[in-house]
Amino acid sequence: MSSQLINNFLKSKYDKNGGIPRQLYENYSTLNKIPKRTDGGGDYFTTATVTGRPMGRGPTLAIAQSTAAQGAKADTKGAKWIVQWAPDSGVVNIEDFDIKRSRTDEVSFLNWLKEQVELEQSSCLERTSIGVFAEAGNYVTVGYYTTADDKIVCSTASDISKIEVGMALQCSANDGSDAGHTLIGSGSVGYVLSVDKDAGSFVVTATATGTTHGTPTSWANTTTYYFFQQGDFAPTGNVICYGLGAWIPPTAPGATAFCNVVRNTGNITALGGFRLISTDVVGMSLRQRVTRLITIMNSRGTCRSVGGITDFIMNPEKWQLFVDELQAQGWRGLDGGAQKFNSNEIICSIGGKNIAIVSDAHCPYGWGWALTMPPDGKNIIMPSIDEMWHVINEDGVVMLRGASSNTYEQRLQSYKNLVVKAPGWCGRVAL
Repeated sequence: MSSQLINNFLKSKYDKNGGIPRQLYENYSTLNKIPKRTDGGGDYFTTATVTGRPMGRGPTLAIAQSTAAQGAKADTKGAKWIVQWAPDSGVVNIEDFDIKRSRTDEVSFLNWLKEQVELEQSSCLERTSIGVFAEAGNYVTVGYYTTADDKIVCSTASDISKIEVGMALQCSANDGSDAGHTLIGSGSVGYVLSVDKDAGSFVVTATATGTTHGTPTSWANTTTYYFFQQGDFAPTGNVICYGLGAWIPPTAPGATAFCNVVRNTGNITALGGFRLISTDVVGMSLRQRVTRLITIMNSRGTCRSVGGITDFIMNPEKWQLFVDELQAQGWRGLDGGAQKFNSNEIICSIGGKNIAIVSDAHCPYGWGWALTMPPDGKNIIMPSIDEMWHVINEDGVVMLRGASSNTYEQRLQSYKNLVVKAPGWCGRVAL
């Protein structure tokens, strides 16, 4: 089989700009809905947000002029986000031996290659979707680890959706949101050997080629750790995707600058979003928690200036409990009909506005997110340099020879980040 045939085949699996086909995004509801910009360039992506309006008014011209003359306190107030590009890579390996053997069975080889390429595309989108909801430290799960069987039991069982066999993980005693946090064992790696999706647990081995469970360096018995995909631990200097949990943190932001902005001065909510933690919603049902957050945001916030909240997102398992609660209370669709079975979106009228209540497998089980996400990108966007995920092919070749083996590589690359221009138009609530 010629390399040109393989190159042509690989090119056929991407859109005209060398990116992942758009229909694959539809499997990731929130990621799919976030407006994309592919015209990025330079060292950073910069954008501004208004945190206050001019106060130059009064019942008389003299008072209005006097107030308008108060300088910084009366002018339009804002902040400038300076967001770094977060590099991310994906690789599909194609063995030279497999190419040679395919000369008598090209169809089988191309079918195999098609599976490899599409699975890698899916893997890249899966990780990006997880990153949309990441907290500041970018960990994928918290779990209880035992050395007897090298098993990690996820503290939240639904987090197992983020874990796959073969994944390389590092761990820390902390969530990675502070520069002083460190990795266990100087970043020793545990490779996922097996996954139990029913139990919400997984087993690791200490080496990439290990076939039995094994203890990575310095991982301690009966200890709860934060687990990160290798390289995603922020304090090491890596640039990571800033998820919703970074833009709207679970506690009010402190004095540490985030994307060039110190968020605990002036209008803190405008720069750090709304939040209702568990102590704010004690004794409330799911419906009451959702409506409480949305009502507060509609009452005290300014998201109405761009049309108001568009989406409320929660984990599918919590979403189903929410739907069950509505149906038990006699709620029905806006058209008077019953909710369709097995749908992943319902429309509720809350605070005088119809809002989509959506499920997303990567939304944390314990939180719900109220988002103002206009399709024109006035708030939440995902800018990137070129396509969000694109094939490395500046030289016109989509299959590259490996540096130290008889293997060819097909490389996907991403330079992107998530940007929430106005965090004060969004919020989160403990569910």
